[in-house]
Amino acid sequence: MSSATEDEHYGFSMSKDAIQLEDRDGLKRRLVDALQKRTTRLRDGDEPRKVSAIVIARWLGLAPQAKHETRRRAVRTLVSELRDEGCAISSHFSGYWLAVTPEDHELHQKFLRSMGLALLVTAAKDRHAPLTEEQAGQLQLFK
Repeated sequence: MSSATEDEHYGFSMSKDAIQLEDRDGLKRRLVDALQKRTTRLRDGDEPRKVSAIVIARWLGLAPQAKHETRRRAVRTLVSELRDEGCAISSHFSGYWLAVTPEDHELHQKFLRSMGLALLVTAAKDRHAPLTEEQAGQLQLFK
């Protein structure tokens, strides 16, 4: 069985550009429902309980035989689409949760800003780094 066929068997298929999930709307509904159940169990003052992408993939039955990164990518795709639709899903290195308070949303926004700044700092440092002959030769391997 080829890799693409195996992936399709487990609920998604890889295309050149993105993961093509079957029953996208159903998966998104199940994802929101699962996060909502975790949120409604919180007491006042409790921190949101974050859920890792791998746990979410397991909940949704996404590609149980696939590699972790493939499963994480499938969850990121679903979360991104839900955010585009206005769903308040927050994330941090430790996982995903539904933002139910302004503080939850602010934590997510701070995380995004810090990641953006870290990428800008890295890009600025890289811009001024000299390229050695060895690195230049390595770049030729990818042409």
